[in-house]
Amino acid sequence: MALSGNLTIFVVILFSPNLHTPMYFFLSNLSILDITLTSSIMPKLLDICLTENHSITYIGCFTQVVFFVICVVAEYFLLAVMAYDRYAAICCPLRYVAICHPLRYSTFMNFYLCACLALVSWLCGLLDSSTYLSLLSQYTFCKSNVINHLFCDLKPLLKLSCSNTQSIESAIQVSGALFGFTPLVFIIISYVFIISAILKIRSTKGKQKAFSTCSSHMLQWSSCFLESSSGCI
Repeated sequence: MALSGNLTIFVVILFSPNLHTPMYFFLSNLSILDITLTSSIMPKLLDICLTENHSITYIGCFTQVVFFVICVVAEYFLLAVMAYDRYAAICCPLRYVAICHPLRYSTFMNFYLCACLALVSWLCGLLDSSTYLSLLSQYTFCKSNVINHLFCDLKPLLKLSCSNTQSIESAIQVSGALFGFTPLVFIIISYVFIISAILKIRSTKGKQKAFSTCSSHMLQWSSCFLESSSGCI
């Protein structure tokens, strides 16, 4: 269901010229992220449920860690970029409408800028996961071979290591501040300007349209922040 739903979103956006806008471009990236995350975790989990084969290879376990970190970090930055996209769409000279004039809007968010921002988001995830992978590959795991989690996540793996894990724990804290807290602050600042601009819209219908445009994004980054706070990274 996750694969079919996200593939449908991606295909519809790809083959619908009227959806070739920055917002739907970033939504298609989020769909790809969800497909990648689901594909890296769910097949093994389903295998465990159906065959009761609870074993996982060393390489397979590390692969889950890498793709999970890539997807989570990239999602944080994509949501921050989408906040900038909403800021650019609303905070324009035509403040009395929820969505600004397309000709003016294109000066804020052109395709080249969108592609660069999406690429940077993916590269940040790749950089973060590469750091963890290089540190994990130096550790030995001798305490147990049982991972007390649904999949191979960083913290459950560290509990099994008999090496000194201070370096990777420090890296997790730095990563949380850099790749988690920074996008959150940027999103909050962006929405302060967004809400300020919406409140200046004179028509009630315009305000409702603007809030409806941004509400789903606000709920999504809020859920991601709560997920991060619960210790998923």
